Amino acid sequence: MNVISAENLALQFMKTQDKIVFFSSLTKQKEYRLVYYNDLVKMTGADGGYLPLLYDVSQFDAVFHDNLLVIDATMQKRKYHCEIVMGKKE
Repeated sequence: MNVISAENLALQFMKTQDKIVFFSSLTKQKEYRLVYYNDLVKMTGADGGYLPLLYDVSQFDAVFHDNLLVIDATMQKRKYHCEIVMGKKE
């Protein structure tokens, strides 16, 4: 989850829709997405391309509340929980 919290991107949460989390980068002036599809979680840019982040994912949830992005994922029958503090783009 270092990609999501990287200072060089300075991501801000925008919204979630289905299994996609939308971000806006303050430094790059671009939009990014965290996408869960076909047992893979990847970061994509609005311009195309992607960076695979998690493989063999059987369950994925992302919830944003009070400047905290909470990600829960299950991979190979192990559960993982991550909390990332970030702002929300208004």
